[in-house]
Amino acid sequence: LHQNGLAEIPVARSGPFVDFALQSVERILANFPESRADVQLLLLAHSAPLLAPADTDLLADLTRRARLKHAASFAFTGQPCAVLHTAVQWGLTMLGTNVDGSVLVVGVDRANHPEERFFFGSAMCDSSIALLLGRRSERDRIVGSYQHTELHASEGEWSPPTAIAAFRERNPLLIRAGIERCLMQAGYQLEDLAAIAPHTPYVSIWDTVARLLRFPRDRILTEYIGETGHLNSNDSFAHYCRAKLDNRVHPGDLVLLVNPGFGGSQGYTLIRA
Repeated sequence: LHQNGLAEIPVARSGPFVDFALQSVERILANFPESRADVQLLLLAHSAPLLAPADTDLLADLTRRARLKHAASFAFTGQPCAVLHTAVQWGLTMLGTNVDGSVLVVGVDRANHPEERFFFGSAMCDSSIALLLGRRSERDRIVGSYQHTELHASEGEWSPPTAIAAFRERNPLLIRAGIERCLMQAGYQLEDLAAIAPHTPYVSIWDTVARLLRFPRDRILTEYIGETGHLNSNDSFAHYCRAKLDNRVHPGDLVLLVNPGFGGSQGYTLIRA
């Protein structure tokens, strides 16, 4: 774990899943109080299994306690490490068609048992992140996105060793192709990127990707892994926010958020800070 860049991981206090999800929701709605009445759709994304009593409606509980009276809700799961990008893309599509107000996207992953945290030489932390999507923002504008699935190890860590080996051999090339396709579809080139905010189960793969892309390694933001560990699908978004707070990303910078999920699902979101 230390060789992969990990020093510590944040672990959530015990308690209901909804309490943990609400921490990020309430924080963003407190920053933009006028948005509470404007949210028309809430999208919950998670890649780790959720444990809840059979008679619990997590989405209804979340929207009720967040006081989002007029919001419809929908949940996304699966696509390990890429699902939050899918929820963001779905929210953008709805903004372009059926939703007049704003969309609240919530990414939450929490381990149900300590043993669930450790896989493939990495450690999963608990994370809750909320994104408010609308049409009026003058900063943090999403200018491109791309999703791709090419399965090589469909059962994740329980896949046959040959399938896992095939995926690991192919994965850096899939990441390079996904980055190039996302930029091309949005009308940009690699030279336009100020930084890449990656998913961070470990750092060595980004050494390889930097060489394949011929992209400066110091502009791939992996320095936060020592404090966060792996945040499943949330890490590229969390690292982007952290880099802004640390002045690693400045207004006007073009940043690509990258989450290649194990097995073959990939998510990319391109943001103009």
